[in-house]
Amino acid sequence: MTLNRPPRFRRLVAVVLMSLIASACSGATTNTSETPSTPAPVDEVEEQTADVDEQPDVVDDPPDTEPLADPPTDEPATATVALALSPDPDGSTDPLETINHLESVNVWSADGGVAVQFPAMDNGGLRVEINDADQGVDVFCDLYQGPDGLLSNCSGFNHETGQFLDPEDAEILGEPADGYTYVVPLAADQDYVTITFGGVSYQAPFVIFSDSPGMVQLNPDGSLAAAVVRTVGTATAAELATATS
Repeated sequence: MTLNRPPRFRRLVAVVLMSLIASACSGATTNTSETPSTPAPVDEVEEQTADVDEQPDVVDDPPDTEPLADPPTDEPATATVALALSPDPDGSTDPLETINHLESVNVWSADGGVAVQFPAMDNGGLRVEINDADQGVDVFCDLYQGPDGLLSNCSGFNHETGQFLDPEDAEILGEPADGYTYVVPLAADQDYVTITFGGVSYQAPFVIFSDSPGMVQLNPDGSLAAAVVRTVGTATAAELATATS
């Protein structure tokens, strides 16, 4: 026997079925969004941990430092040479003048010329001199005792004019513990010794070193009025050039 359901009942059943279906879909959607991510397999996690343990320790870079400069190298000192000197070839005809032999002086190259060191100052003053025959000028650089200590300068005498050249100071090196030393504006080659001062160069084939008084008393005829002692030695241009090269 067939049961007949009224249309109203069938509509009610359809509404209930649609509500059940909608609820099921909504629950499925909610559950999907809240499902946590699947954890990594245990073996994979252990491998990652092992990789971390095997990484080398990280060392901070050392701070930047400037490279150490090389220690300064002392420049080798110029060698001091004992320049052997020859006796004064001219000597003296004045009976009041005694000329002894200055056997040597120490010399070395220095800024501004040649450093000359005398062993002593026994006769009042020290002199380095050349005689420029072409210009008629005797040029000399002196070291002597002044009122307040040692003084040194270069000057000269012009035989043509009878005048002295304007003096120019020379450098004194240290105290005379081992000798009296000053710098003479001197140069030498195989042929000439040159002294340059006041913007002018003077030349001669040899140089004279002397320990002698700077001033002497003369008679009207030019002879000595009092006894004088000089200690003199000479060197050629080539000898001086070799000693200071």
